[in-house]
Amino acid sequence: MFDQAEPSRIRSRLWLDLWRGRLGRLPTRPERQISIAPSPLGQIAILVGLLLAIALPQILPASYLRVAVAAQVAVLASIATTLLVGTAGQLSLAGAAFMAVGAFTGVALQESLDVPFAVLVVAIPLAGALLGAFLAVPALRLRGLYLVLATLGFHYIVSYTTRQYEASRGAAALAGLILNPPDIGWIAWERAGTWFYIMLAMDIGATLFALNLKRSRFGRGWVALRERDIVATSLGIAVGQQKILVFSVTGAILAIAGALSSMTVGVVSSEYFSINLAIQILVMAVIGGLGSILGAWLGAMFVVFLPYLIQVGFILLDASGAAQLDLIAPIQLILFGAITIAFLLFEPSGLSGIWLRIQRYFRHWPLRHVSDE
Repeated sequence: MFDQAEPSRIRSRLWLDLWRGRLGRLPTRPERQISIAPSPLGQIAILVGLLLAIALPQILPASYLRVAVAAQVAVLASIATTLLVGTAGQLSLAGAAFMAVGAFTGVALQESLDVPFAVLVVAIPLAGALLGAFLAVPALRLRGLYLVLATLGFHYIVSYTTRQYEASRGAAALAGLILNPPDIGWIAWERAGTWFYIMLAMDIGATLFALNLKRSRFGRGWVALRERDIVATSLGIAVGQQKILVFSVTGAILAIAGALSSMTVGVVSSEYFSINLAIQILVMAVIGGLGSILGAWLGAMFVVFLPYLIQVGFILLDASGAAQLDLIAPIQLILFGAITIAFLLFEPSGLSGIWLRIQRYFRHWPLRHVSDE
């Protein structure tokens, strides 16, 4: 039977195509397709975001800035995990171990050799890259759960080594090793605003690096590696070399994140780089959206700020100090686990998928098409 509403649906689709084409919603030129923000609205949003970030240290007190710096360190670690797990499909629980390698490499070189800061800039990512290549050797023949267990074993090896190093420095070092700030005298390292700008620059650089890497032939090879090793080999991709490369690159980024996390607080402790941190780094990528650099930002911000949002909720409810001490930590764990499970079940694409759907809704909003159901 003829549907009277069908002509109106066709007209709606035609108007929608006209609307999108007129506003440049469909980038057809190659330079716009590879652009980070192909639409003018996206470029304006990025510019406004940068201006707000630059002005943030002038607005927020030092205590809030330290939380923002911790979130920026988490963004750096989340970007590396997104490349390793989301893009290349290599499941890993070694994120905290690589961060510990970067932090303890810096403090060991400072204590033993008193090396200048320029040497640390090269030595820390090099140590992470070399250990990443070492870890990639078992990854050549392992996948899935077996690879997770191999990376977990690597985590415990690094954890034992760092604890032994702390014990060798004496009883005072058990509370943490003091990491001296870089020897660049004209920078006020004691200010939280200084570290905020440094970490913001590091995150922007890592984001641009990751986006361009994903679009390169190496990134496309990692995607093929994630889908199927045999298919990647049939396409002429050297699977072994690509696995070593992705573990080396992400190991270097995680080592830099670990060193910066210790420099921002001035103390290096093996207790910080625990298995809980490794799980949190992996959950950041899952909640944000595996394979999405935007998701790495959103997931890191969500995981870092969640405990503080819970604390603010208790304050708004005028809860007593005893109730906060007894309930905040358990509620954090329960919410953390429940939210992770909810994203895995109902939103596999993570926060980045939600954001893309919101964008799509408002992009089509003036002429939204009602489904036939």
